[in-house]
Amino acid sequence: MPEFIITAVALFFLWLFAVAGVQKLRAISWYAGLVGRYFDRGPAPQFVVYGAAAIELTCAGLLLSAPTRLIGLALACLLLLGYAGLMMRQIQRGRADMNCGCAGPASDTSISAGLVYRNLVCASVAAVAAHFVATPSLVAVLPWTIGMIATTGLLALFMMLIYLACEQLIANAQHYAGAF
Repeated sequence: MPEFIITAVALFFLWLFAVAGVQKLRAISWYAGLVGRYFDRGPAPQFVVYGAAAIELTCAGLLLSAPTRLIGLALACLLLLGYAGLMMRQIQRGRADMNCGCAGPASDTSISAGLVYRNLVCASVAAVAAHFVATPSLVAVLPWTIGMIATTGLLALFMMLIYLACEQLIANAQHYAGAF
């Protein structure tokens, strides 16, 4: 896999987890209530939300540089699998009407199989990229040119737009199905 593709994947996950971490820091009380509902308790202590935000922001930070990229991609994979597992647990318990928390308090998207699948696909992308980072002999290292830099940025932007489009499609499907 060419290095510019791995870099684009890393930039995508950097964006995803930086946004997620900042959202949590901007709505601590709301996320504390949501975490409490996920675990059938009252609002979680605020340090839990601060901790989750810190882990997501750390993940984003690890993706910034090549030497820590493998750890960042592995952490991204684990976070996405963990979030998918938490949502799946609620679906199995018949609580799919809960807000997923994916897009912050302004979103009214509920937990759904579509969101679980989205997280599993994203986790798979992170795992594949981590595999190629972990085995450098499989990475095609090409000299970086302006074209490669532009392609990397555009590929990362394309992944962001695909992610946002999937999130909107899921929200629209819920809205039209009367899930709200």
